[in-house]
Amino acid sequence: IKFSNEGSVIRVHTSIANGKAYVSVINTGEGIAENDLKHIFDRFYKTDQSRERDRTGAGLGLSLVHNIIRLHKQTITATSKPDGNGSYVTTFTFTLEIE
Repeated sequence: IKFSNEGSVIRVHTSIANGKAYVSVINTGEGIAENDLKHIFDRFYKTDQSRERDRTGAGLGLSLVHNIIRLHKQTITATSKPDGNGSYVTTFTFTLEIE
């Protein structure tokens, strides 16, 4: 929510394939630079501090999520691509095993 554009919609999409549930959280906003995408799951990593949006936080949230998903032997990925309207569509997708 912190990095979404005002008035934008955050979507959650789910699907099932190969015995796994795929959960995607998608928003439109300022996006994540390609170089930052490589590090966003690193502990204490924060994107460029000079940007305008509020940058409070310790940089632990995505690292914790990544570790929890990994401990469950699942995956999480992130993409951030231009939407053609001056914003970016950022998608986080993680898997959950279906029992």
